[in-house]
Amino acid sequence: MKKQKKIINEFKNWYDNQIPFAQRDFFKEKIIEQCIPQKEKKLQLFIFENWLHGRSHIPDLAKPIIEQIAGKKIFKI
Repeated sequence: MKKQKKIINEFKNWYDNQIPFAQRDFFKEKIIEQCIPQKEKKLQLFIFENWLHGRSHIPDLAKPIIEQIAGKKIFKI
């Protein structure tokens, strides 16, 4: 559980503190498009928000995609 909390904190820190506010929607849409495909738009947003606020874990397969979109290493674990 501690490991997952650390992963969520790393993701939230990157999203909240390292992305300019004006670009957050762009990054959110890219992550949703590439990591949460073929679901209803409302559900995709719900899943992304759950990842961001720690209500569900970020799948291991999504982490490298998120880092590729970010253009930097986010997850240290």
